[in-house]
Amino acid sequence: MDKTEKLKNIYCNLCDFQATRPAEFIRHLKSQKHNRNGKPKSRHCDLCNKDFINSFLYKVHYLTFHATIKEKSKHKHYCRVCNTVYLTEINLFNHIIGRNHLKVIKQNNNIKLEDIAHMQKIYEYHKIKKYFNIDLALLNNQLNDDLQYILNLYN
Repeated sequence: MDKTEKLKNIYCNLCDFQATRPAEFIRHLKSQKHNRNGKPKSRHCDLCNKDFINSFLYKVHYLTFHATIKEKSKHKHYCRVCNTVYLTEINLFNHIIGRNHLKVIKQNNNIKLEDIAHMQKIYEYHKIKKYFNIDLALLNNQLNDDLQYILNLYN
């Protein structure tokens, strides 16, 4: 058995961690992962007593079920009309051109003009994006129809 084979045998059974050097193994023994017995990080929601395997899922849960309108409205990808938060720009865009958003618009006659301006801004921004792989002419017609419907609610 040569020296490299011997070093590869430094193994932590608790965490399923393998080190190639003693210093690396010692660093692992001092790590948070080892202190958690090799278990992944988790987050706990004190409001509903649920556990999540990572911070991302906890954030999605909190924004969906517990965040106030004020907290949601501070989020970068927030739909004012539907009071929903999306974690990415493309998800917000897909929501705005989707059926659920239009359904809320049709049901809600109290939409503020500033909300329409906000949607218009998002529409205009995404019409010029090239990476969406959407027929822009078709999208433009859809968006104009939606905006016309909204404006007709005020007339």
